[in-house]
Amino acid sequence: MIGNTDDILARYQANALPSLADDASTEQLTTWAEALQLLRGEQLQADLEVLDSGTVGPQDANRVKRWITGNFQQQINDRISGQITARQSTLRDAHILAEMILDISDDDRMRIYNFAYGENGDDNQNRLAAGVRANEQMTLLANYFPDTTDTSLKDSATLIESAALRFQIMRKEATQTADELAKTPKKERPKRPEFLQGIEQELYHGGSYIGSISSKGTVVIESTDVGSITTDGRVWVRGNDAGSIEPNGQVWRNGTQVGLVEIAGDGGFWIDGNKNGAVAPYSGEWKRAAIVFVESWPMYDHSRLINHDCAHRT
Repeated sequence: MIGNTDDILARYQANALPSLADDASTEQLTTWAEALQLLRGEQLQADLEVLDSGTVGPQDANRVKRWITGNFQQQINDRISGQITARQSTLRDAHILAEMILDISDDDRMRIYNFAYGENGDDNQNRLAAGVRANEQMTLLANYFPDTTDTSLKDSATLIESAALRFQIMRKEATQTADELAKTPKKERPKRPEFLQGIEQELYHGGSYIGSISSKGTVVIESTDVGSITTDGRVWVRGNDAGSIEPNGQVWRNGTQVGLVEIAGDGGFWIDGNKNGAVAPYSGEWKRAAIVFVESWPMYDHSRLINHDCAHRT
């Protein structure tokens, strides 16, 4: 009687292969490796004997043999390779971290603190532990699948274990440093006076609207966010602390006074001794608008402002 190949084929389908979680334990990896090893070895040989026994028609037997010894074996190899590659990546990451840890001087207390304290310390400890586990699992995979053995990281295990032992000491030292820092009186950064109100302002050049300053201080010129001015006079350009305008009208940039803005009784404002525009109506916020037009300030194309009036409206 001619046999049926369905039972054999059922074993060699992708959905029949065991799955493995990314964080699989060594026990789970062992079960997974044993199942795949059977399909590469003992079970495969047993099924080939059945196909060669004459109980299966020659055409069906050849078709099934081509599948279970060819394409499907490549699928198994790809899965094994994927698991090895993932553990190689984890091992390399731990290897790099281990070298950094072992390179830290014993008397570099702040570097030890930065590496080993708190959440950063937890993360680094987990990376080392993951490296140790990855090495153990790569050894396991090499035992089940000797043809996939990778010796490029053979020295990593010793290095990571040495770093892990040292890191335990570093964590204790980091905790001591943290306790000492907690007892150190904190120095508060002196606060600047808040002399500008957060109001909406529109900016005009030659009588035409060119932009605005929001109540939160964001400066928009020709639909582009060019910076911001806080209520304490700090000026930010592209996310960088670019300088300030002071209550007396002085404009500072990169530690150097680069200008002076002044207001006249009629609402006209002056920049470095030259009347540059007008504020109508004006209040304590005129400095906030005027700074946009200071020639040395990188917020606007000041070449367009030569010999032109500019103003702001609230």
